[in-house]
Amino acid sequence: MKLENSASAADDSYILIWVCHPDGKPAPVFGADPDEDFGSELWKCESTLRGHIEDVVDLSWSANGKKLASCGIDNSVIVWDPWNKTKLAQLTNHTHYVQGVSVDPLGKLYASLSADRSMRCWVDRKKKTKKKDRFVSKAAVSKVIPTSEHEREVRLFWDDTLVGFVRRLQWCPVGLLLACPGAEIG
Repeated sequence: MKLENSASAADDSYILIWVCHPDGKPAPVFGADPDEDFGSELWKCESTLRGHIEDVVDLSWSANGKKLASCGIDNSVIVWDPWNKTKLAQLTNHTHYVQGVSVDPLGKLYASLSADRSMRCWVDRKKKTKKKDRFVSKAAVSKVIPTSEHEREVRLFWDDTLVGFVRRLQWCPVGLLLACPGAEIG
């Protein structure tokens, strides 16, 4: 699979959309041997997305490359149309840092993991509703209730006291399973 676009983000709250120009010639590397080949790809910044008010910590492209989800320490997930430079929705149900976001392979479900000790899923209802009601929160998971197998209530996710910060969750390639790190077992 040849990568044709990419995105990057950091603690300046901006998201940069990069496009590969395979016929372009990259700039020479300062101090390098002129005969050494450093590749033939040239990446240019196509646009900058602004919407988060603090650090952006994770990004996830839809499988078709038409949407991009971002999350950050402003407690929100933003769904973008990066090619039209528009914000499709800002999802603000979390009460603490959002540390990971993932778009399912069909581009219908958006999952996020937060330091508020919850994992949330939203459904993209496309154009069936008003723009502000396009994304609907369908699930929030945070703990296991005691049963015959579990003697006590178990929190599934750590809060912000966990040493690691970014918690990248990921859908399996067919979208049937979602792997979420940072669980407390036992």
